[in-house]
Amino acid sequence: VGNEPETGFHPALGWGQDGSPLFQSTLLKRDHDLNVTYDAATGYEVSENGKVWTVKLRDDVVFSDGKPLRAEDVQFTYETALTSDSVLDLNILEKVVVKDPVTVEFHLYEANSTFLHSLLTLGIIPKHSYGEQYAEKPIGSGPYKLVQWDKGQQIIIESNPDYYGKTPFFKRITFLFLNEDAA
Repeated sequence: VGNEPETGFHPALGWGQDGSPLFQSTLLKRDHDLNVTYDAATGYEVSENGKVWTVKLRDDVVFSDGKPLRAEDVQFTYETALTSDSVLDLNILEKVVVKDPVTVEFHLYEANSTFLHSLLTLGIIPKHSYGEQYAEKPIGSGPYKLVQWDKGQQIIIESNPDYYGKTPFFKRITFLFLNEDAA
């Protein structure tokens, strides 16, 4: 598959921005016809002035370590991305407010319809297991979990048995990192 991700599998640093982050859930996703649908969210509303986005979460999403995904994880993810060297531009985001365990509000400095892109691409990080090694050993609630990463060679992933969505067709995948000549 070419080069491995330089920053590892950390959504706030760019992992998953070009497609599904595999290991992490996003709040929204696109279906096969590119329509916006729900992933870890069950719905969202935008205030009349366009500055407050309220997102309701599913209550059956768990991380691969068995702990539930909650609004505080969403808040932590967006605040981490906002203060990191993320490729995702979140400068429009003023603050993230947890309303209850399954409701989160995003307060923007000004109305911005492209904020939807952030909800589609930023994978949710578990606050409880985040640390310096997260990019190398990600915990997530996505369809797959990382089994092994041999840097410079390969990663091995397996389907996440606790995934709330459709069970992935492939149970185990090995991605080899090869340069063009070797491939």
